[in-house]
Amino acid sequence: MSLSTARVLGIGLILATIALLFIAGCGQPAKKSDSPIASNSPSFVAQDGSTSIRVTPVGAEYAGNEACSPCHALVFKDHKNSGHNLTMHFLDKEGMGDTAPPTGKIAASSYAVEKDESKFYFSSTTHPEAEGVLNVSMGSGNTGITYLDLEPDFLAEAQMSYFPKLKKWYVTPGHQSNPGPNLGTVYKGETAQKCVFCHSTKMEADTLIPERKFIGVGCEACHGPGSLHITAMKAGKFSEGKMLKLESVGAGRVLQVCQQCHKPKPGSTMNTSRQTLVGLLKSECYLQGKDTLSCISCHNPHTNVSRDVKAYEKVCLNCHSSVATPVFKAGVTVQGKICPVNAKDQCIKCHMPPGAAFENTSTPTKFADHFIRVHKEKIPQSHATKIL
Repeated sequence: MSLSTARVLGIGLILATIALLFIAGCGQPAKKSDSPIASNSPSFVAQDGSTSIRVTPVGAEYAGNEACSPCHALVFKDHKNSGHNLTMHFLDKEGMGDTAPPTGKIAASSYAVEKDESKFYFSSTTHPEAEGVLNVSMGSGNTGITYLDLEPDFLAEAQMSYFPKLKKWYVTPGHQSNPGPNLGTVYKGETAQKCVFCHSTKMEADTLIPERKFIGVGCEACHGPGSLHITAMKAGKFSEGKMLKLESVGAGRVLQVCQQCHKPKPGSTMNTSRQTLVGLLKSECYLQGKDTLSCISCHNPHTNVSRDVKAYEKVCLNCHSSVATPVFKAGVTVQGKICPVNAKDQCIKCHMPPGAAFENTSTPTKFADHFIRVHKEKIPQSHATKIL
């Protein structure tokens, strides 16, 4: 019996009620003992859920980023190296770039990553017969990278995620409560579709595995399928085939696009640091903003998130100053209150302080809290009378 067959039979006995395996594909050469996996081997926790999939307008087809580059060369160049575009990779020679997991035993854990000629494997050091393929990475590496076995009808998410800038592994967020030793979590159905949807541009109807040119969040994920636009531009019909131009629509329409992915999972607890769009929607800056304040008021979706605090403060001061400045939509002005403590800077530090992206975990990622407000609990006593 080959190792591939042993994996199928052994894990299959454990996961008979799930019928989904985080395993090497059939026909792979044996690299360890052929003995079946013990009954107390690590298992996978099955999950399912619901989502919606992008609808392609009648007659329009997805073309891929390269088709946009002749006319949008500068934006294409910026976007090519952005976190959006690099948020998914196939772990093969052609596609993995610098997202490959480091091999060897994972410190302070009972897991290890190994590699043979063509594949990466994730295993338990206490149950070495239990082993799964890692064939996809999710995440650009700006913060963390989570590894998957992505198959046509399910995905298995590894129990540990790697943070390359810190050169350290952490338990994958959401896996802390997995019972006993686990290689990870199996997702199927619409939950699996949602995961791939938010890391790709186009999904096929009958498989979770996207075509290579559609991995990553590309141009058409936000602007819609481009074939009709491309055809019209080539024919000189510049009034036809128009695509969604986010900078020319209201904030509410922009957020409809962003919330496809930047919103919490059903049933998740509120965390306005991680769930940035939810926080923004609760903010008076958005509610009183006359349909002007959206994600792209501060962030360029074609590039990585800027670390230039002064640039963000300038956006704040467009409204919170003595002179109302036209913002976002032509002819619209918004004038908010001027800060009585500091009218010139420190806006982000005080009103959008960083918070843990994943509460009650050891994961180090922090995001600015996008529920923009006066944090009364943080006000120095010397300033309290000016604000309260």
